[in-house]
This record gives sequence, structure tokens and C-alpha cells, in this order.
Amino acid sequence: MRDFDFVDLRLFASVCRTGSIARTADLEHLAPSAVSKRLTYLEGRAGTALLHRDRNNMRPTAFGKIILDEAELIFSAAHRITRSIEQSKSFPSGLIRVLTCSSSISWRLVDRVSELLGDLAFSKVQVEIYESSSSEIVKRLLDSSADIGICRDDVDLSCLRTHFLGTDVLGVIVPARHRLVARSACILDDIAEEAHVALTGSSASRGLVNRVADSRGLRVNYRLLVPTIDTALKAVQAGMGIAVLPTELVQPYAAHFNLTIIPLAEPWAERRYHVCSKHDVDGTAAELLALLGRAV
Repeated sequence: MRDFDFVDLRLFASVCRTGSIARTADLEHLAPSAVSKRLTYLEGRAGTALLHRDRNNMRPTAFGKIILDEAELIFSAAHRITRSIEQSKSFPSGLIRVLTCSSSISWRLVDRVSELLGDLAFSKVQVEIYESSSSEIVKRLLDSSADIGICRDDVDLSCLRTHFLGTDVLGVIVPARHRLVARSACILDDIAEEAHVALTGSSASRGLVNRVADSRGLRVNYRLLVPTIDTALKAVQAGMGIAVLPTELVQPYAAHFNLTIIPLAEPWAERRYHVCSKHDVDGTAAELLALLGRAV
């Protein structure tokens, strides 16, 4: 049956319950002839009789019972939809803009965001996550073009509300047969001249390595710049170079790409992160801040 009408089904179900066109017409504030016409149209679409028309009682045929059961499912679904719409009118809505300075922190952030958005009460909330430098994040928070920031503590955060989120650790990623595999640890001076694979754009790890290299008079030999972590790992696997990346991101894929993670024995390799915001954050952004606070 195609192009059925919801009202036709509702009247049909009512007649099945009351056993009377007249009673249904009275309940629906319709003329009995209007109800009868709609039932006739419904049976025409079905191609068969749906009601036994006894003198004092109307009851569904065998096929009518099938249609009635399916109609009841539609009515239940429609009721749930209506209830959800009414409930959603009281739900908060809006956009939460989150800036983070590290891919590894973005990785963790997704768990907290999914916890917030998984709550039906926040079904109308949208979250955008972007990566930027810590200094740029502070600027964006202060001019209110971002709501929440995840920054390293190597910039001045005194003008923001902050709490400690956690750390990540940079490691040296090499292919399984690389000459450095036997090393228990490396420092930047050991690897600067090696061919390097790094991330394009404002990569926090590459920027940090470059600053330290400059301070020591070193020049890092970047052979290949790629847009994503998985592409970088594939390039290291193929022998294009080594990489300095957050070990937390690499560890789940190291075996798949046949890579070895060598500790980077540098004090700056462990990076500390703080959740930052202006002091007047409220609404849904405050809810996400609370979730990030519990993640410590």
C-alpha cells in the first residue's frame, strides 16, 4: 500500500476499537459519512476489505488486523517523535569553539566531547575543535572568538582561568631495522641530521623541535612533510625518515606499521597541558569545562 494517509489509519484504528463508524465520528468531531469515505479510500489502497461490516459491530478482517498492528507501531513512533520535539524545546543549543595545541590532546578531547554530546539534553549543541599554537589560543580566548583552549604552560596563562589537564611525551619513531633501534634513548643532538618526517602546518611538536634545535645551533633535516599522523607513520615505515611525535598517538599503530618508539631523553619532551577559558564562561561551554575537569 502506497501513499497512505495518517488520518485514514487513525480513523481505521478508532473504528476497530469502538466497533462503530458513528462512535468514531463522534470522537473525532466528523460526520459519519466523512469517516466512511476515508475507510473506503483506505481499503481501495489496500486492495482488499479491512473491516467486517456487521449491523451492530465492525471488526477488522484478518488482513485488517495486520494493518492495525502496523498502524499502532506508526502511532507509537509518532508519539515518541512528538515527545522528543517537545522535550528538545527546552534543550540548550549553540556552538562550543575549542582550540587545542596538540593532536594528542585533541585525541583525548574527543572522549569528553562525545560524553557531552551523547547526552540527549545536549543534542542541539555543536562542538568545533581546531588546532593552533598556545599563544594564538590565548589571544582567541581573550577576544572571545574561542570558548575553551588547551594550552601548554610555556605561555603566560595568568589572564585566564586554568586547571591542569595532563601531559604527553614526545618520542623518536623509527622503522624496525633503523640503526637507532638499539638505542635505549636519544637526545635531539643525536637525531638532528637524520632525515625527518614531520607534520605540515602549525605542528606543535615540529615547532618545539625547531625552537630547541635553533637554541643549540642545530638544523633539523626535514625530508618529508605530510598532513596527518597516519601518513607520517606510513612514511617512516617506508624508510623516508624518522619522526618526533607524541608516543600516545603512535603506540596503538606501532605494531601495525612495524615501528619502534625510542624515548626522547630531553626535559622538554614531556609537555604539560592546561584547560583554559575566560572567567565568565557559562552554559554548555561550562558543562564541557566541567567534564574536562573530571578527566584530570
